[in-house]
Amino acid sequence: MSIPLFKATFKTNWKLLLMFTAVMIFYSLTIMFMYDPVVIDSMEAMLKLLPQELIKAFGYQLQVPSYVGFVASYFYGFLAVGFPTIFTVIVGYRLVGKMVDNGSMAYLLATPNSRFKIVLTQAIVFVLMLALLVVGIIVAGIIFSEMRFPGELEMDKFLLVNVTLFFYLFAISSISFLASCLFNDGKNAVLLGTSLPVGFLIFQMLRAQGDTLEVFKYFTLLTLYQPNDIIVAGYQPWPMVALAVIGFVLYSLSFVIFKRRNLPI
Repeated sequence: MSIPLFKATFKTNWKLLLMFTAVMIFYSLTIMFMYDPVVIDSMEAMLKLLPQELIKAFGYQLQVPSYVGFVASYFYGFLAVGFPTIFTVIVGYRLVGKMVDNGSMAYLLATPNSRFKIVLTQAIVFVLMLALLVVGIIVAGIIFSEMRFPGELEMDKFLLVNVTLFFYLFAISSISFLASCLFNDGKNAVLLGTSLPVGFLIFQMLRAQGDTLEVFKYFTLLTLYQPNDIIVAGYQPWPMVALAVIGFVLYSLSFVIFKRRNLPI
């Protein structure tokens, strides 16, 4: 890993990370603030007045009547994957594809750093930023919960939902990173790096409409990240293992492709 490149890349992207982390924390704490076991039934009644197709698509259905179940349904069901998906798409292109497009990669390759070292450093920055994003949500959620609802937060389930969220983000970030390493044309890199992660969200929304569309579960990685199922079933290692394997394989493939790729520089 190149320490100077690591510092420069993180310095370039830390404001974007801070912005998305702040947005995620804001929405998560807003959902937590709305929790009140006395009015849960009233909220459910209010949601029934809205178009049910829309409610199902965004996963706003309370399945586990507890504090962590409430947060899982109304935050982790869609918001916790929707906004970070946008983040991974933007950063995935910035780390490699944009540097090739604007010519800065040529300067990096003129240094003693190898292609593998450069792309490995960028991948490490990417994964670290995702980890910091999730850690920010965890820390803010724990502090707020202990202040407003002391003793209500089931810590093991809350942490498990967030750890699995990290592995999901790790997997989809590897797709954006691979696209960035694969194409010389920035448009193609953005197209592939965006279409698959966003497509996973769309297929999940379609799947939620009913049993007739259950087939869409085979077309989205969100099948491996179901917050309510995690809360009910507890620790299930295979979804995290599957997401981790996908991420490692695609990141490794990115390294190989970038090392052998003919760059237009």
